[in-house]
Amino acid sequence: MSPFSESIPNPILRRTSLAALLLFLCWAAYELSLANPGLFTPFFGTIHPFWPVLLTVLGLTGALRALRKSGVFYILQRATAAVWIGHIAIIALLAGIGILLDLTLYYPRDMHVLLPESLLFYPLMGAVAEFAFHLLPISLVAWWLNYRGSNAQWHNWPWALAVIAMLEPSFQAFYHPYAIGFTVILWLNLYVFNLLQLQLFRNYGFWALFGSRMWYYLLWHLIWGTLRQDLLFTYGG
Repeated sequence: MSPFSESIPNPILRRTSLAALLLFLCWAAYELSLANPGLFTPFFGTIHPFWPVLLTVLGLTGALRALRKSGVFYILQRATAAVWIGHIAIIALLAGIGILLDLTLYYPRDMHVLLPESLLFYPLMGAVAEFAFHLLPISLVAWWLNYRGSNAQWHNWPWALAVIAMLEPSFQAFYHPYAIGFTVILWLNLYVFNLLQLQLFRNYGFWALFGSRMWYYLLWHLIWGTLRQDLLFTYGG
């Protein structure tokens, strides 16, 4: 099968789907910066969110174009229902482990952005995370291989994906330090999630990568983030 054989065969539709996401990110950043600019302070400090989001939009565009030129890249590749259901179940299990950790550790009450702002915030920050932790490093690996004149391509370098998968869990472990045992569990849980994501991207394309994070965020941030306010801090004392 050609590396460009996709579930979205029309190139105009492929570009339109990505353009729609990028426009949504800009709109979401604008709306949230007006409604509650403090949401971004823990992540961007005093920098106006427009600039990191603009960097993300430009970076996503450049990274995806670079990977497209590298020879193997999908917007969305076909897969059987069993494949999608299996990945959905595994990600739900990983989110469940995070919830069990929360029930044990009692993460800070304000660690989740609540509805309705979360509907814009988490797709936006999910795109930032995908660019910073996945697409930028993969693009650098692809560039390095091309610079060396290697015939190998990034998707055939499993060690590179295994290393890239360490970036987000290491950042989270540093950003949210806990007792060593819990930190190890948190790191391993996020590592498996990131490794799964990168395999999805390698085999099924960008929307599989981004959609897997949105599914995780739906369970962890939107659903559990709402329920825990009462379960842990109202009824749970």
